[in-house]
Amino acid sequence: MAEPHRTAGSGIPHPNGQSPDASDKPDSMAVPLPEPIRTLVHQAEKDLGDKLPWYEDLPQDSKQILKELIEIAIASFLTWKGRQDSLPPDTGCDSEQGMVSLPAPLEFSQVISPRQAMDVTRVIVDLLENNITVFAREGEPEDETRDTILRYAWEVAFSAATIYADLAEARNSMGTRTETLIIESLIDGSTGRQVTTGLTMLGWPADYRCFAIVGRTPRGGKTSAGIIHQRIRLTLEQAGARVLMSQHNKLVVILADMEEAGTPADLCAGLLRYFDKESPVCLGPLRHGIHGAVETIQAALNTYTVAPAAEGLSVDGGLPRPLHADDLLPERALMGDEKASDQLYQEVYKSLSNGDRNNPLLVTLSTFLVSGNSLETTARRLGVHPNTVRYRLKRSIEVTGWDAMNPREAFVLQTALKIGQIRDAQEQMQEPRA
Repeated sequence: MAEPHRTAGSGIPHPNGQSPDASDKPDSMAVPLPEPIRTLVHQAEKDLGDKLPWYEDLPQDSKQILKELIEIAIASFLTWKGRQDSLPPDTGCDSEQGMVSLPAPLEFSQVISPRQAMDVTRVIVDLLENNITVFAREGEPEDETRDTILRYAWEVAFSAATIYADLAEARNSMGTRTETLIIESLIDGSTGRQVTTGLTMLGWPADYRCFAIVGRTPRGGKTSAGIIHQRIRLTLEQAGARVLMSQHNKLVVILADMEEAGTPADLCAGLLRYFDKESPVCLGPLRHGIHGAVETIQAALNTYTVAPAAEGLSVDGGLPRPLHADDLLPERALMGDEKASDQLYQEVYKSLSNGDRNNPLLVTLSTFLVSGNSLETTARRLGVHPNTVRYRLKRSIEVTGWDAMNPREAFVLQTALKIGQIRDAQEQMQEPRA
């Protein structure tokens, strides 16, 4: 549908081709209609509450705009029917193709939804079909008038659909740009007003739990990346999650607000089919609020970066899908991820030391790890019974959740202890001398 060459408040041509006096209605889109058509239209307007269940919920000014648009549609039909070949192009009709351009589409779309627009179209068509004799020219067969009405109804429906499609495309484009700006800001660690305002514009609440997913979509497939992104978004939204999505260095970065949608692992599992099978899919930790959004996105991205060093985590020797950021804490710490280092320090070293660098649990675990994981060697070095070592190692599992008897988990524990020892040494160097 072409954009109409008029503004709200301007007149449209009479069926006889003359322009109405704009001074008679400076603030309205109201259209003069010949009798008895005006009587029919006014009666239809009175019955809108019965025909449209949502009509009574509209504000009064929106009801008035809707009535005026119905009058415009009827007047447009009269013009379209009688003078398609002779009207100038700025009247709302295309003289070459007979296309209908309903005036004031912006007002129309702001008043009602696409579904409601179809309801109104049905009311207009019913009004025309039920009063064929009124709208027919003298001597014109009813079948010919009915065919004209049907063609006009198709044009009106197509015009309304075009209006809403254009508006939806514009909103989607704006939403995509806003999402990209937000995610790029979060990747950079920015949590300022621009980011929080953008989230509010996209309908995110002030308080939320969120997690990030990072992966690569299939390359060279039959399905375009845009369609895959839409499928990912739809899957998450159908599960009850809010979604932000952006492309970053050829990776898809997704931030999802949990609400009551389920666990991050469950939601991510439902998306794996949309990602490249040869590349890792990385799941950030569940976090809270805007600062948590920064943390989970950066964790997922860093996990993707260090994934090549994580071969052998799964039973078959490959990478788990998804690859949890918390499973690669030591690798992330080695690449300089401060959040991963902090997490290992707090959850392992600080938990074991409990404020005492000589805590038996901490000392026993550290000695065990540097003694080739030998109970006897550890017991001999500490001057205790091997059963004491066993007991302390069991307690360390309860405290940290990691088992030193497992080679992978021993690596996690050893990295955490080294981080703690380095930080302890730094603190000692900064302590003032007595």
